[in-house]
Amino acid sequence: MKPANPLVTMEQFCNAPTVEGWIRDKHMLSFQLRPAEGHGPSRDILVKPTVPFETAYARRVMFDLEEFQIAAVSVQDLITLKSGMGRQIDRSDIETLRRLDMLRSCRRDD
Repeated sequence: MKPANPLVTMEQFCNAPTVEGWIRDKHMLSFQLRPAEGHGPSRDILVKPTVPFETAYARRVMFDLEEFQIAAVSVQDLITLKSGMGRQIDRSDIETLRRLDMLRSCRRDD
């Protein structure tokens, strides 16, 4: 993975004072990474998440994927994290996540 912005290096992103400056001066919310070569999904790294890592980790959901166990953020924490971004895609994702959560609740009640 590499930064989506070609003017930014991973070394800069790993420098806490630099990132604090981006948050303060540019109102940065996330840092986007893209595959180094070829096409594929990008990843947004939240620089100031609204759910502390320790809290999200304690509420993580585990999934089995073939012989692996995968940890994922809970639906409620993902909704909270996306709520702070203010992007249209996140608002759309939140609607979908709420419907998914409601459907899962209905299944548990049956």
